[in-house]
Amino acid sequence: MSNSSNNRLRDYVAERLPPGQFVPLPLVLLLASLVGGREIHLGGLALQLGLALSWIFQFRLWDDLHDLERDRKQHPHRVLVRTQSLAQFRWVAGLVSLGNFVAAGFLLSWTIAFTILLPLNLILAALYRIGGIPRLLHAQIVLIKYPGFVLMLSGGIAGLSAETGIAILLIHFTFAVYELLHDSSLRTEKQGETTLFINALALGSVWFLVAGWTAFTHPIAAMGLTCLAVAACFLLSRLWRPGATNHLRVFFPAILQLAVLTFLS
Repeated sequence: MSNSSNNRLRDYVAERLPPGQFVPLPLVLLLASLVGGREIHLGGLALQLGLALSWIFQFRLWDDLHDLERDRKQHPHRVLVRTQSLAQFRWVAGLVSLGNFVAAGFLLSWTIAFTILLPLNLILAALYRIGGIPRLLHAQIVLIKYPGFVLMLSGGIAGLSAETGIAILLIHFTFAVYELLHDSSLRTEKQGETTLFINALALGSVWFLVAGWTAFTHPIAAMGLTCLAVAACFLLSRLWRPGATNHLRVFFPAILQLAVLTFLS
């Protein structure tokens, strides 16, 4: 690979995967996978963190390659848009996808690789190939990757528990609400505001579900989680206002609730 190709790839990573977002994101996913009390080994967690980082890189690159035509109009400054030949990036996307599949097989299990990661790759690859899907619907479907990541890291279908299921719901609706808050153009799509309302209502319900789930076994923690859920609803109402910034704050309640659930389990 030439120096110019290496520079373009490095510029792409710096632009689309800044450390401030790229590093915390897999940590949140890994934290969600710990809910339910699975065994913790520091070395294994470090490897799984690296795997989650690689998954995020893979699917971000897939997203950007798919959105290239729209980005030419809305984000002409981006590295991919200014790159004359995308062959290098397509090769990288293919090699990383293959590497992630093999790594998931060795680090997690081949059952997880074949029953979760492979179908996830096929579903999203088909989604990117099919034209005519409304952008809002496309954006909502793509978000299935995050629950998929948590499910794989938590041990796959065999390791799925009620607590893990709640964590997966919390992750999914947090990302769904963030995406709609952060990308205001999605809300201008037909049914955009309705979709945000439904996802926000679901997220609020999960916040209170977390508190209710702990009420019988950890009543004091449940009271604290209820207060957190109320505060989270207030925060969400503030982030929903026109002109609101720093929508990443919608992740704070999820992180705190996941930390409490992990501690209790």
